[in-house]
Amino acid sequence: MQYLFLLFIGAPLITFALSSRKKLVYYILATAAIPVTMFMPSTVFFDFIGGVNAQAAYLFLIFIALIIAALRTRERSLGRLRVLFPFVLFLVFAAASLLWSGDSIHGLRFLIKLLTPTLMLFVASSVLASDQDLKTAQRMMLLCCFVVLGVAIVNLALGGGIGGQEIRLKWLARGYLAAPYMGPAPFSFLMSIGAIICLSRYMAYRDLPNGVMAGVLLLAIVMAFTRISLGGIVVASGACSLVLARTALVRYVVPALLVVSFIAMTFLYQPLYSRMFFENSNVGLSTTLAAPENLARAINSSGRTALWEAAFEEFRDFSAYGGGGLGSTDGWLNAKEGREQLHSGYLTLFFDLGIVGLGLFVFALANAVVWCYQINFAVPYKRGKIHQACSVAGLIFYAITLVTDNSINYVTEIGIYVFALLAISVVVARRERQSRRRLSYECAHGLRSRSAGRISVQHYN
Repeated sequence: MQYLFLLFIGAPLITFALSSRKKLVYYILATAAIPVTMFMPSTVFFDFIGGVNAQAAYLFLIFIALIIAALRTRERSLGRLRVLFPFVLFLVFAAASLLWSGDSIHGLRFLIKLLTPTLMLFVASSVLASDQDLKTAQRMMLLCCFVVLGVAIVNLALGGGIGGQEIRLKWLARGYLAAPYMGPAPFSFLMSIGAIICLSRYMAYRDLPNGVMAGVLLLAIVMAFTRISLGGIVVASGACSLVLARTALVRYVVPALLVVSFIAMTFLYQPLYSRMFFENSNVGLSTTLAAPENLARAINSSGRTALWEAAFEEFRDFSAYGGGGLGSTDGWLNAKEGREQLHSGYLTLFFDLGIVGLGLFVFALANAVVWCYQINFAVPYKRGKIHQACSVAGLIFYAITLVTDNSINYVTEIGIYVFALLAISVVVARRERQSRRRLSYECAHGLRSRSAGRISVQHYN
């Protein structure tokens, strides 16, 4: 019965992968983050790889569909090579690390999570072309955001009746908003992607609908009350302003004001202060400036620091350059600590892939941010700048969340969408490059025609 359900949700993926890759991209963007586990909460799929829930099984189907679509892609563009190649280099190293990994099952599962966003980048940048394609892709992302938000509100109204025991007892009972079988962190990550899109549009056009949608999504992020998301969306909003602002004053002052305001709120807004620091820690702006070393001891990491210390102790004998191999960290957590994740994407990559793997990943992300920001100056029209703003802000937000959360594992909630925004930027850059080449050709052709005409006139005279 459970595999019939899997077939039902997966059939459109395979159908579109074989018939229309563009529709496949739209379908994935519209459905990837919808928590399908709520339909079959107790069902376990694929026992031969350790067993996964319905959401992970759906991710596997997305992965297969994107592979089929990628194999059918004949378009080759050197323009996206600078963005894509560093990620490919990282993925090759990650795959090679399975040779020295002590847990190949967790390694293969982790490799699928790493491959899927890059496959989305490759496929989406190949099949999206027109302004309407890009607009539709963003609309599909927003559709998914608001569907998940609607389900979260229904779950809240029902007291967690469709969200599972953990969501009901751990999060809703504390007043945090979360979708069924989706914790506040991945929920707020998804809402942040939608907020970045709407904020970018509102900053460019100052239109009421995008302003209202941005406000609703930002309110959802606040209600989820995940610290890294709150900090990340503040910085991402500043990045949008940096790209879209018309004057240098606004471009640099607004981001600085946003960051300073958030830091001040951390100390002055009591609910955020209580969430950030241990009780009776007695830290403030003045004491922090006077003794910054006390701040680290006062921060409530929700058990993360103890877990990270245990991980450093466990992996101290492994190579600092190549790590323990892909899946080593997840395997250790599952076997020894009774946990599923380390709550830091960067540390997970460090323990699995060492300095080399972590360095390749950080370089790939930084390269993509710099490329998108540079392309922004070459795109003269407002609509193209909106896409670049979304990409820069989305990548920066993603990079921030990796500090204290498992964003790499949240492929369907954030990874696919960040790389889809990056794919849209690649398409915009390609179109701009083609437009300039066409203009150069037309100018050169016109000059040659006028020169030939003058020569003919002179010869005739």
